Amino acid sequence: MAALGVLARRLFHRLPDPAQARIRRTVRPVRWGNLRRLEPVDPIWGFGRGTPVDRLYIAEFLARHAADVRGHVLEVGSDRYVREHRARITKVDIVDVVAENPHATIIADVADVNSLPAGTFDCVVITQTLQYVRDLDAAFANL
Repeated sequence: MAALGVLARRLFHRLPDPAQARIRRTVRPVRWGNLRRLEPVDPIWGFGRGTPVDRLYIAEFLARHAADVRGHVLEVGSDRYVREHRARITKVDIVDVVAENPHATIIADVADVNSLPAGTFDCVVITQTLQYVRDLDAAFANL
């Protein structure tokens, strides 16, 4: 039996590299590497490996609720998500705490009470932001 293993290894190493790679992917599980690393697997939010899964869920949610994205819309950081709903939008404001954001029309912290004009927005698209807000109650009252 041991001789069979030695023969199989010798034959394997004679195969061209693409064939060896295909066999390794089929026979061996994925090697995740050292998971104790301090840097991310992909440094650009996962885009180097395709569309990050959270973006797919956001796009699906907005597609299902497209009729609600209308009127005067507020989005955080950029108009990335409301861009495709322009037909039903009369105005878009972009809020950001970073004054250097060239897309921001309102520089404010959504958690600061009265930092946003009251009763102005028909729709608020606030993705990937709430986990960073220090006072959710104040933010929701403000929005």
